[in-house]
Amino acid sequence: IKWITYGDKIENQNATVGYAQYDDGHRLGEYAGKWVNENLGGSAKVAILGYEKGSWGQLRGKGIKEGLLSIAPKVEIVAEQDAITPTEGLNVTRTLLQANPDINVILGVEDPATEGAYKAWIASGKDPKDPKAFIGGMDGTPPALKLLREGGTVYRASMAIPLKAVGNAIVETADRLIKGEETGDTIVPLALVTEKSPDAQNYLDEQGVKD
Repeated sequence: IKWITYGDKIENQNATVGYAQYDDGHRLGEYAGKWVNENLGGSAKVAILGYEKGSWGQLRGKGIKEGLLSIAPKVEIVAEQDAITPTEGLNVTRTLLQANPDINVILGVEDPATEGAYKAWIASGKDPKDPKAFIGGMDGTPPALKLLREGGTVYRASMAIPLKAVGNAIVETADRLIKGEETGDTIVPLALVTEKSPDAQNYLDEQGVKD
């Protein structure tokens, strides 16, 4: 019996197919930093929705923060709180905006949380098309990809999971193991999807989303 672990490592496994959590978070942070420099003169009030209970969340959150600061060192990170579901993202962001109404950049380790943040942004009376605000998440969920496909909102980026590439990697890794070949970890990079990119529809198609 050969064992492939998806997304993590366990004792006595044969291989992992997963992600470079820190690097993928870092790329999202870098993109947000470039956007801040181009649109906000390098200054912004930032909230990061993370997940410190999981090592993957720690790595993504650290990558987002360090990527952002590497490009836009003048930004002020005013809040870092755990949120990975739409409800958590909604409730946490609503509270954060009440305490810090000038937050204009929200980045999350999970798109479901930033989807909730987007709803909280609108519910707080803020402009969903505010040209001076940025929301971005990770994993490329259908609601996030649909917002990016249409463009024109504060939801400006997602690091999407390329499902076909993941499936291929699992099959190819299994094939090598069956043949007795040594396999190291197979890392599938997430894909940066931005406003009005055709990639948004491509990844929706991979997920079988029809509308």
